[in-house]
Parts: sequence; C-alpha cells; structure tokens
Amino acid sequence: MVKNLVMTVALVPFFFAAAQTVRAQKDGEAQAVVFDAANNPVLKFGDVPAAKRRCATYVGQRVLDNREESFVAPAAHLHLGPLGRASLPETGWLYITQSRIIFRVEIGDRSHAFDIPRTALTDKPVKRVEHLGAIRINLREKLPPSNSSEQKFTFFMFGPKQCYVKNSTPYHKFLERAVNDFGGAMAEFKQAAASLKESGKVEQAPPVVKWLSFYAEVMPTPPENAAPPN
Repeated sequence: MVKNLVMTVALVPFFFAAAQTVRAQKDGEAQAVVFDAANNPVLKFGDVPAAKRRCATYVGQRVLDNREESFVAPAAHLHLGPLGRASLPETGWLYITQSRIIFRVEIGDRSHAFDIPRTALTDKPVKRVEHLGAIRINLREKLPPSNSSEQKFTFFMFGPKQCYVKNSTPYHKFLERAVNDFGGAMAEFKQAAASLKESGKVEQAPPVVKWLSFYAEVMPTPPENAAPPN
C-alpha cells in the first residue's frame, strides 16, 4: 500500500484546498488557511489534536497566466509495475482548472508532463484509489509516455519523520470534486478559506526551504497553453 508521501522539511507556503466550513472539524478536514507569498489562499488538511497538526496535506488556489482559476497540489506520478509494485518516478505540480488538467514535472522524466483539455477525459473522469492514497484521472486515449489512459497521482504530506494524517479521505474527496465539479469545489474552497480566516485559524507560512531538489518562492505557474517543460 502506498501512503501519502512524507517530506521531512519545513512547509513551503503553497498547495491545495478543501471545502469544509468552520465547525467542530474532524480529523483529515481543512484545519487552517495559509497565505502564500502572492497572498493566494492555501488550505491545510490535517488532524485535530494540536500535537499532530505539524503533519498535513495542502491544496491551493492560483490564477494562471490566462486568468483562469486553478487548484494546485504537489503531486507524484504513480506507476504500477509487475505484480502491482508501485513507483513514483516523477514529482511536480498537479493543476486542475475549469477547462484542463495539467501535470508539470519538476523532477523525473519530463516527457510524462501533460496539459490536456477536459474533453480528453472520460464520462467518469476521476476515481479515488484509497488503498494507494491516490486519485486516478481517466482519459479517453492513452498518453504515449506512460502508455496508459489512467493517470494516477499521490500527494505530498509535510511534517516530521513518519508523520501521518489519520484520515486522508476528505483531502482526496476534495480533489475528486475539483475534477468532477470545478465550480462547486472552487466555491467551497473560497467559503472554507474565508471562514477559517474569520475564525482566526490562519497560520503563518514558514520560511521557504528546499523542496526536493529545487527552490521556490512562489508556486510555479505554467504559462497559457504551455508545452510540457523540456
């Protein structure tokens, strides 16, 4: 079983989002909002007890160069080999927008990056794969580099060694909604961010540190209609 990736470095101030209104939050739900260097909101998903809050997953909101809103998350491309053995050879950023899905590779084989329109997705475009801690994006045709129409991604967890979030389902459900109902998910994200801010559940972003093998001061944004990076 592949669990969410764990980074043993300080949190970089960006990433993903979920739409939970502020109430008695449960383990795994959005617990706080962080604002990145460009003042974009980022939702932090983690456990309720304070002792465990250092470990979390994140999803953020970005506006791309063409003014299109997007969700973005730090992700690894999940490959399944013989006997179902998993590997994570490419890492980077998964962007979800109203019109397209983008995977930007920062480390690994950059031929596995893609920028595909929504029309390339099947009628059931996404599925959670709970036992792998992943989501699977379903395409109508195979992508040549991976020779697969199923593009699977697992997501980075930031915190100390061997940390975990007790329940990662709310995070994966949000990403699934972002693919299935982008407008609804974005409305939920903004409501959650506003509610968390109003209730004082705002966390300071730690200093930017080395993430994998590159530095970033703000979340990278792919230019409009960009080809995969070379």
